[in-house]
Amino acid sequence: MNNLLSQPLTFTLNREPIFYIRENEVLSANIPISITPSSSFCIPVYTGMEFGGDSVAILQAQGVDKLANTLQSELEALQDCGYFGWVTEMLKDEIIRCRRFAESLREPVVKHRLCNSCNDWVRGGCSSTCSVYGKESNHA
Repeated sequence: MNNLLSQPLTFTLNREPIFYIRENEVLSANIPISITPSSSFCIPVYTGMEFGGDSVAILQAQGVDKLANTLQSELEALQDCGYFGWVTEMLKDEIIRCRRFAESLREPVVKHRLCNSCNDWVRGGCSSTCSVYGKESNHA
């Protein structure tokens, strides 16, 4: 189990095949599959994986963290070479946005933070341009 996941992956058996593999295929990490049967992909596989609860969001957050780390490394390399200015400032801003987005993926959206008139689920709350922003209409 990946220690970074809060819940284990669930393996399920399905009535319908998930995908098809070739007959006598040697199992490996890069096994070719097909979602439709054919003369070469003729062996059905009925096992699938499901991610429990917030595992998908955690995996997405890990990907965004990796992007932020890569951008941070590139920023440091540019600064080591003496490059400063709008490009490095833009990279800094993007790193901050990535880290904030990764954090928002780790924290579930709380529905009570939404007002009665807007539905800005993705960002986890109402925007400052919401028509009732600042009024007593369930704003956080």
